[in-house]
Amino acid sequence: MARVSFADVKRVGIALAWVVLYAAIGLGLTIWISNLVPGWGGQWWFVFRNGAYEVIGFVIATVVVGKLLNKYSWDRMAGTRSRAGSSAAGCAGSDSAR
Repeated sequence: MARVSFADVKRVGIALAWVVLYAAIGLGLTIWISNLVPGWGGQWWFVFRNGAYEVIGFVIATVVVGKLLNKYSWDRMAGTRSRAGSSAAGCAGSDSAR
């Protein structure tokens, strides 16, 4: 019989669980804030108002899931690495890279 490793399946399952947790926290907070705060500004401001609720909900979800639960640094969550020197030095079109 062939041996099967479930290490990759486990890693993908954990990653999906973090995504689901992030979405649940973000959507939950968005719905909670929209129920908590009355419809300020009337019908004309619904796009701005709903956008503000979503931004607040998902910023808090980012802090909770990424920073508090996973204990990631802000650089790691942004996908950037610390580089010595100018950040423009790595750009293909910049004069400082030549």
